[in-house]
Amino acid sequence: MVRASGIGPAWIVRSSLGGGVTLDPALTDPGSSSGLALLAPAVSGAPPPELGPASRSLDSVLEPAAGAAQLAEVVRLLIWLWLNGPAGPEGRVSGPGRPPATSLI
Repeated sequence: MVRASGIGPAWIVRSSLGGGVTLDPALTDPGSSSGLALLAPAVSGAPPPELGPASRSLDSVLEPAAGAAQLAEVVRLLIWLWLNGPAGPEGRVSGPGRPPATSLI
């Protein structure tokens, strides 16, 4: 991990999927880093999270769209999920931080 860079062990700060990518090598080679600071890391082998009704409803349309490679629909649904929350109405969060899905493709 850090050894490949030639700088020696160092503290590694990561979050989400990056935390998971960092965690497994750190566990198999503890001397490769001085320490980890992980925020909500993905953990390999962990069971999938239990989804509430709103998340299940959104997931039931997100998965087929992803499977059919409907990119515009996937982007629209992910914007809904991350900005509005699965139970929030679509478009609840607006403004320049929320570009229309069509502008992202």
